[in-house]
Formats: sequence, C-alpha cells, structure tokens
Amino acid sequence: MQDVPPGTLNIYAANAQPKTALVQSETFGAQILGIEVTPNSTNDIGTKELKKTGFIKGVVNFFNNPNDLELIGSDVFVPGTGFISKTDKSGNFLLFGIPEGTYQLRFQHTGFSPFDSAEIFVVSEATTDLGEILLSIAKGPEGSINVTNAKIIDISGTQTKVSESRKVNASIAYDSDAALMKVSDEPAFLNKEWKAVSKTAEWSFNSDGQKSLYVKFSDLNGLESSPYSVDFIVDTEKPEMISVSILNGWIRSASRNVYTDVSGSDSGTGIASIMFSTLSAEFPNANWVAYNQSHRFNIDLGSGINKTVFVKTKDHVGRVSNVVKDEIEVGSETIIAGGIYSKAVVLDVVRQPFKIFANTTSCYN
Repeated sequence: MQDVPPGTLNIYAANAQPKTALVQSETFGAQILGIEVTPNSTNDIGTKELKKTGFIKGVVNFFNNPNDLELIGSDVFVPGTGFISKTDKSGNFLLFGIPEGTYQLRFQHTGFSPFDSAEIFVVSEATTDLGEILLSIAKGPEGSINVTNAKIIDISGTQTKVSESRKVNASIAYDSDAALMKVSDEPAFLNKEWKAVSKTAEWSFNSDGQKSLYVKFSDLNGLESSPYSVDFIVDTEKPEMISVSILNGWIRSASRNVYTDVSGSDSGTGIASIMFSTLSAEFPNANWVAYNQSHRFNIDLGSGINKTVFVKTKDHVGRVSNVVKDEIEVGSETIIAGGIYSKAVVLDVVRQPFKIFANTTSCYN
C-alpha cells in the first residue's frame, strides 16, 4: 500500500467479497488493527493468516413504529470499512465476509437517530445474531435530499430514479434549526467536513450502477440529524454484447426453427430488450422483444445454406449495444459438433435426422 497518510491504520484483508447477501459465499479474511503510519517510513506487517470469515445478522425496527413505517432501506455498516448492508422489507439485514475480530456497527435510517452498537466479536465460520435493534425518531434538525437531473422510468414494474450523467445535481431542503451539513455517497460520511447549509449540491461518481447520496445536518449547538438519503441508478454507458450462440454452436440444423443463447451485460439500468435479424446487421423489418438469455425463432430461408443471425440489445434508457453474430447451416440433417456442452443437448424431433460426432459430451446439472 503506497501513499498512505500518517496516522493509525486498520486493515481488513480478504480474498474476495460475495456479490449478494443472499448467498453466503465462502471467503477468507483477516483484521489487522492499530498500524502506526509515519512519514517516509515502511511498515512490514509480516505474514498474516486468512481465516474463513463470519456473518452478522439481525432485525432493525422502529421504536413504537410511528405511522406503521416500512422497515426496508435502513443502513447497517462498520464505519471506516466497505462492510455495509441494507435491511429488507421485514427489517432483516446480513453483513457477510467479515474477518474474525471485534467490530462496532452503526444503524441509520432517514428521520431516525443513528445508533452505534456495543463491540461485537465475529467468529470465523459463525453467524452472530444481534436480534432486534430499535431506532428512535431524530430530534435534531430535519431535511431531505433529492436528485434533480434524474428521470423516473419503469424497470420491471418499479418506478426508478435514473441519472444519465455521472455528475449528479441534488436539491436539499432543511428546517430553520439546520446550520451546517455534510454530503456523501456513503452513510459514514468519512473524511467529509461540515459546511454551511445550501439548497443545492453536486456529486460526481466514477462508475455506473446503483447509487445513494446522503446528507445530514447540525444545529449551532452541535446536535446532529439522522442521515437523509436518495437512491437512484447512474446509467451512462450502452449495454455490451459478448456473444450469441445458435443451437449451442452446432454446425447444421435440419429445421429453420432454432434457439439462441446470448451473453451480454449492462452496468446501469440493465438490458431491457433484444432484437434479432437473419438478413443483415441493419436489422430490416426487425422488432424489439423482451430480453431473455435464450430465444427461439425462425431463420429466414433466403438463398444458400449458410445463415447468419445478428443480435443487439437495448437498456432501459434506450441505449443500444454493439452487434454480435453467429452462423449456422440449414440443411437436410442436424450436425452436432464434437465437444463438451455445459447444458443438455436436446434432440428435438423437428431437427431430425441427427449426425453426432463421437466425442460429444453433455455435462449439466
């Protein structure tokens, strides 16, 4: 680690972080605390053993739950680290990939006072259950934050805020008690300084994806509000198509009715629709259809035995991907190329007769 500022440093080492709290993936990590960093010096921490990590779970509720508020969206995190979780609609949370050691958690929700837990010891390969955590309504300054350069679009039936720029403009509201404020893209407000309250703020992100912007206030007596937040998606890039495969990459089909498997990604709002053409990369007379990784359709016969399928996709804000293609022959028999297939080799009646190379193997669960 280079260019580390002087001071006391805590390090959390891990081999990998799981992508979702829904799957308790096996990870290894270590907690290394209290490293004193001085200018123009090098600290050698030696060899550290990575142990299997642990988990922290619990339920966040509201004291007396005023107005029967929904429990979803509370922030649960270890200040100063990337260990963070949001509660689901029942208030449940799970922090995962935590190296063995002692931690203090912070619990936050818009309109409620933040709560810091007592020290919690996480054991390797074990889950620490904190039970119910109660948050109380904040009695400090009040306010809100919103994104002004975002639009509302429908994504899978959910109305979602989307900014097509990584530079976000925020509008901020606050009551007469608020004198100072902090703005941050993470709920701990690490290294963020208090400044005079303002009705607007700007924030720039360095990537697309799901984002949050937070603000909190303080009065002149130092009484702080709870954090207020707005959730949205930043989407500035078009989808990326990686490949399309006709009939698992077979050589020939005895039927023009085929299925395709496509591989693509979009880091913003996600892929919404897909378009196919068996005529040209200009997609004449083609229509957008709902996106799935697997599609079935008829190849236009035209002339010749060699056929090409062109594919492109579109995300939820209308950006169109690059074009990928695959080729197959349409003839009197279906020829399955030799190799190992990761999914079932389905011998549909419409594609008989079949010619299968001797070294063909289907390996699938």
